[in-house]
Amino acid sequence: MAFFFKQWGEWGRSIGLASTHWIDRDGTVREAGASPYVAGFAGIRRVGKKRAGALLDGREHREFPAVAELHHVAA
Repeated sequence: MAFFFKQWGEWGRSIGLASTHWIDRDGTVREAGASPYVAGFAGIRRVGKKRAGALLDGREHREFPAVAELHHVAA
């Protein structure tokens, strides 16, 4: 199935960097505050759109679905 994934936005995983926020699988976001780790949450920080990239499942998805032809049906 053709699928186009533009980008992640300007937020990215904070691997090797201090996290500014924590995000849960359900989308709940918390500010990092003084806690270096929040169980069940992934550390994120604003890294900019270019650095965040567009990889999904290890690759870029740049396919577009085919355009369906419309046929006029006489009434």
